[in-house]
Formats: sequence, structure tokens, C-alpha cells
Amino acid sequence: MIIETLSFFILLSFLFFFLTRIISKNYFTTKKEQNRTLIIATIVISPVTYVLALICYLFYLFYEPQQRFDSNKWLTDKASRIEMKNNLVESKILEGKNKEQIIQLLGKPDGDAPDRSIYDLQSTSAGFGWEHNFIEVKYKNKKVFSVKAQTSKL
Repeated sequence: MIIETLSFFILLSFLFFFLTRIISKNYFTTKKEQNRTLIIATIVISPVTYVLALICYLFYLFYEPQQRFDSNKWLTDKASRIEMKNNLVESKILEGKNKEQIIQLLGKPDGDAPDRSIYDLQSTSAGFGWEHNFIEVKYKNKKVFSVKAQTSKL
């Protein structure tokens, strides 16, 4: 990891060095002015660009598309379930419903017990590893009292 990071940073520095060199030749007449601008620009611009590239990469890594819960889509397109999990939990549309109503909305659970049902979502990339995602629906007095989106590391 450190070697890749250092290599990327050095490559970025060389890129800015040569780019600044080309640009500075057009704007500065003396070699001294060109070299000073070249060194300052390389020392300042390379780390800033590296940090910005790192931030963009991290946003890309942890981005999860979201969409509203749609029972028909949930039942027919298992791949889109992961995108509906937050809306399903936060909207609380399942709370207070009985098990039969939950099965109508979400289909047959992947894991079932009298006091809980598990709905498998899918495994997703979790930065530098993988996570298994699922929805856990807990029942109390035959009614839903808790719906949680859960993950487990693979």
C-alpha cells in the first residue's frame, strides 16, 4: 500500500513538474524565474492534487446508490434490494404489520424463525473488503417491532 501511494505521488509530481516547465517557459523569460516557479508549483500543486484524488477515490469506493422502496421491484429484482434497504428501514412502513403482510410486501424470507425473518440483500464491496448485507425483521406479539439493515464482514 505504501509503495503504491508513493509511486502515485512521485508520478503526479513528475507530471506537474513537466507541465509547469512547459507553461513557465511561455510566461517567464529568465531561467531563474522559471526554476523558482517550477519548484514552488511542483511542491505545492502535487500534494494538493494527491489529496483531492484520494478524496475522490474514497467517495467512489463508499458510494451506495439509493432508491425508494417498491414492493414490486423488491420481489422481481433482487439486485436492486440493496439500494432500497435504507428507505425500507427509515420509512418504518413494516412496523406494526404481521408476518403475512410482510411476506406479501417482501416475499418469502431467506431465513425464518417465529420471532424474526432475514431477507438477504447481497454482498457488496466495503472499501478494502466485502460485506454481506441483510434486513432483519423482528416480531413481538406477532407484529413487527424492529427492522434493521445489518452487515457482516466476509
